[in-house]
Amino acid sequence: MEIRLRPEMRTEGGEMVTIYRHDEWVGDAYFVYREGDLLTGTIQLDSVVVKPSDYSPIVEAARSYAEDLADALAVEEAVVASSIGDVKTVLDVGMEDGEYAYTVEFKPDGSMQVERKNME
Repeated sequence: MEIRLRPEMRTEGGEMVTIYRHDEWVGDAYFVYREGDLLTGTIQLDSVVVKPSDYSPIVEAARSYAEDLADALAVEEAVVASSIGDVKTVLDVGMEDGEYAYTVEFKPDGSMQVERKNME
């Protein structure tokens, strides 16, 4: 299985990485760090496109990436968590023309429903 992690954005204090399996998006990883001190992060995989049998090798590739990053930064402490679930887009700005209004509804079970309406 081909797993590829592509850094999308890097700053002095963190980075965002897109995770692909066979050129298909399966999730993202976010890392925040203080060089020589601390690395924290999260790996989020979309259960709609990731089969349970694929979860372990994808997380292992992301974990390996995080270990290499921690070594490069010479951090004393590193904590990276992973989660898998139905990833929903809550904001998609700049990808399309037009003006939009967003309605966010928080439900009692802790879930969130986002609706986008075209203002044109």
